[in-house]
Amino acid sequence: MPQALPRPSRSRARTLGFSLLLLVLCGAFLETMAGFALHQAPFLEKLRRQTAQGGSRNTVFQRSVGQSYLNYLPSPGLRGQHNEHGYRGKAVPLDRRPGVLRVLCMGGSTTYGWSVKRPQDAYPAQLEELLRGSPPDGFDDVEVINAGVPWGTTAEMTTHYHFKYHYYQPDLVILHTGLNDAQAFHREHYHPDYSHWRQQMVPRHELPGLARTLTKSRLLGALLIPFVYGTHPEIPTFNRYGTPPPPPVAPWFDVDWPPLLETPADGAKLPRERIAFHHNLKRLIEAVHADGGKVVLMPVRIKPGDEVPGMPSVLFHEQLLLDLAAAEELPVAPFPEDLIPAKHWKDPMHVDAEGCAKKAKHVEPRVREALRSR
Repeated sequence: MPQALPRPSRSRARTLGFSLLLLVLCGAFLETMAGFALHQAPFLEKLRRQTAQGGSRNTVFQRSVGQSYLNYLPSPGLRGQHNEHGYRGKAVPLDRRPGVLRVLCMGGSTTYGWSVKRPQDAYPAQLEELLRGSPPDGFDDVEVINAGVPWGTTAEMTTHYHFKYHYYQPDLVILHTGLNDAQAFHREHYHPDYSHWRQQMVPRHELPGLARTLTKSRLLGALLIPFVYGTHPEIPTFNRYGTPPPPPVAPWFDVDWPPLLETPADGAKLPRERIAFHHNLKRLIEAVHADGGKVVLMPVRIKPGDEVPGMPSVLFHEQLLLDLAAAEELPVAPFPEDLIPAKHWKDPMHVDAEGCAKKAKHVEPRVREALRSR
């Protein structure tokens, strides 16, 4: 008869059990360490969680989705941030209500409120509360739409108004802009359609089911996501980076001027009608006026004492806005340098909730001034 196989000794069983326990503990330790590492890289952690869930077209960095004709817009229905209509904060009904003032705030991340976690802390929402405290003459209530888009330029502001917000029939539109257009103007191969700087926002491809399951692990996700997508997969597909910067796909704007301004005064050498910021902003003002609305202009300001790349272009674009305000006889709200203390700046461009409150309080009198001239 064949002899029975010897049973593993208790010593071997204990060794095997200990090894398994050690493996589990090591895995738990590495998973915990990966969690700490991802906590220091919140963008990568958001990307990992979104990849594991699947089915999302939202870009993590900009919280946006591509949209024909609008270029892109804040991701509709993003929990706690965007409404289903595709802008930040609570949704405003399309149809007007009698006696309700409607204000539209347009701009980039400084309107959107990039550095505040809650939509109600962004300056448009805080402006709404100020105006509601004492509604302007002829109105019983106030509603303010935050139409800011992260990284938005006057190109997005123009298309968003023409194709979308025109239908909301705002009584007044605040145009808070300048910085992102200046960044485009500062780059080589300048084209007023911004094709030298931007391209269509393309959502990243989804991973197959097994790979998505693996990314539910912080450890495996931290290893897999950068390998598949890179560390910032959206930015290179939205902004056209490179050294040297790549020319536009269809270079049509052949104008001989310096691609970079050394001083803001250098901009005076350039014809205004060839500058996208001037053209877009002027046409946008005309469109709002044609719809019977009022306009308030507010330049984007940089934290006092700080600079950003292309600072001469930033100052030049601010002057373009101020010149347009003077030519069109529009209320304008440039910030005094001491308006927002240094402690309320989160970076050279964005402020915290208290800074947004000061911004709202600063622009409120200009809003009331514009409405009195109705």
